[in-house]
Amino acid sequence: ASTRARLAPQRDVTTRAVGDDLVVVVPRAAPLVEVRLVALAGRRLAPDALPGVGIVASRALAEATVRDPLLSLEGDESGAQMGGFDGPDVTGLWARAASGRAPLLLRLALERWLWSEPSAERLEAKRAEARRARLRAGELDRAVDALFARLFSDHPYGAPSSPVADLTTDAVRAHIARLRTAPRLVALVLGDVDVERVADATAHELTRARREPRPIPTRGIAPLAPGRIAVRASGDRCPIAIGGRGPAAGTDDAPVLDVLVELLLGHAGLLHRELREERGLIYSLGGRSEAWLDAGAVSLYFEVARAHASLAIARTRAAIGRLAEGDVDEDSVRRAAAALEGAHRLRLQRRSVLANTMALHACTGAGFDAHTRYPSRLRAVTGARCAEAARRWLTSLVVVSDADQPTDQEAAP
Repeated sequence: ASTRARLAPQRDVTTRAVGDDLVVVVPRAAPLVEVRLVALAGRRLAPDALPGVGIVASRALAEATVRDPLLSLEGDESGAQMGGFDGPDVTGLWARAASGRAPLLLRLALERWLWSEPSAERLEAKRAEARRARLRAGELDRAVDALFARLFSDHPYGAPSSPVADLTTDAVRAHIARLRTAPRLVALVLGDVDVERVADATAHELTRARREPRPIPTRGIAPLAPGRIAVRASGDRCPIAIGGRGPAAGTDDAPVLDVLVELLLGHAGLLHRELREERGLIYSLGGRSEAWLDAGAVSLYFEVARAHASLAIARTRAAIGRLAEGDVDEDSVRRAAAALEGAHRLRLQRRSVLANTMALHACTGAGFDAHTRYPSRLRAVTGARCAEAARRWLTSLVVVSDADQPTDQEAAP
């Protein structure tokens, strides 16, 4: 019942328009207040600038926390990954505080988000972390990175997964400058607060943050020690990534692609049966459907014995081909949609995820209550829509693999 209440249309939400900016206050009984600040920072923003906001904010806000232990402020270290949108369109940070500290929290967060100066020492520390993470990445992670680079070679989504490794202080400054003139800022507060007071205070802080430049310096910290780097050795396992571009967020096909991926990868999915249970070809299997503001992607990835790589690719193409031909029954579609709806409801039981999702949707124009409409959109998916979407999005796929080219016998479905 409590989960249904969270997903019901938010009729008690208070909103304030501040020019093109927006304040959203969601009353919830809880000892802590969740704050999300989100900016629509440009469709074609250089991806290597994105992590800079989190780097600056995390350090500056940590210093504020030391001064007031009832505040807990954190920067979004990715600078972009909120609500499932992994592209460069939206950037933000989150913060948390005791209920009575909400106005102070908002003032500090907005100031430090929009006016902090990057620290060269902090950037170098984060670059070192990113370089180590890139070297530690497994072969399958690198295959997925290569897939996205192929799919989005003309787009920022094609950037490596750890662009912070090459970040510069000038790039961070340029990104923060763009935030100050972003077409829309959204401040969302979720918690047990005086709604009118917090809404008015937030609107005031947004107005002041937009017009009053007050740079706040950040102190540098010592770079992290290099440490030991573990690199996975190549062996008999062959990583394979298969994918293609998908629909943008908010389009009719976006939930259909989610259902298609569930039909392929769910516990009773086609690829689980085809590659694992019946043939035992694969070691691991994963994938996802992602919808961003101006594009989307579908990716499937797995590891197989190198001798079976081409056969696994052929079987994957054959399974997708059956979906495109309409070989899917309505019961399977309903089960897949129900599984996705259950995961959606479970994920939004976390207040932090709910706040992220509402802030993101408010910023992109989908509406802060867009999450309440997702279950009904899933239930509207039919087998015919799945077949049509499979023909549109899944029949021209890119394959990334270092396996040898298949023989005619191996490639036969």
